[in-house]
Amino acid sequence: MSIEDDGVQRPRVSRRRKQLAGVIGLAAVLGGGAYAITSATLGDNSAKTQSVGMIDAVPTESSAPAKQALPKASASSFADDQKRIKAAREAAAKARNPVRHARTAASVAAPERGNVTVTNTGSLKEGGSMRVVSAPYDLTGQREMLWIAEPGRRVGDARCTSTIQLSNEGEPAERPTLLLCYRTSAKKSVITVAVVPTGRPDAAKSVAALDQQWAKMN
Repeated sequence: MSIEDDGVQRPRVSRRRKQLAGVIGLAAVLGGGAYAITSATLGDNSAKTQSVGMIDAVPTESSAPAKQALPKASASSFADDQKRIKAAREAAAKARNPVRHARTAASVAAPERGNVTVTNTGSLKEGGSMRVVSAPYDLTGQREMLWIAEPGRRVGDARCTSTIQLSNEGEPAERPTLLLCYRTSAKKSVITVAVVPTGRPDAAKSVAALDQQWAKMN
């Protein structure tokens, strides 16, 4: 090989080494996700680039189509919905008192034919409370009479029971601290509901209050 030939070859080798070093340096800057492959290392003087790896997967804000932001928003919205659903289910699972509807008659009762008088006395803090309900007609199948789950025992001219059903969804149950007494006729009705914090209400006291109201209605 001549000195001239050697002088020609050395610059070419030097250029290729510089080009290869440039490619390696670019790869180091971009990391393993993406880098430029140039054909200059194969002897082509024109530089050609090709996108590889994450270049397409991670577009810049200026070049990324607007639709690529939708999956993130959709995923976030879906996650929020799932959290709300989960919270609602947990709240329902923790609820110990489901919604119950007040007791209603199995069949349509006759409409009330006059005023109903209600008197409340006492309180649980005072040792007990009593409600007296009266009307100048038969209250059977209406108001507190709907709570009665069984006829109860006779006390004087009235009947009293502690077995009641307060809601349509509930089951009849004995409530020892509550006593419902009643007396009805075609022309008048009186109901008493006595409640005490502990023990059992006094049936005689309830019936005495009932009889007193009944007598007033003669």
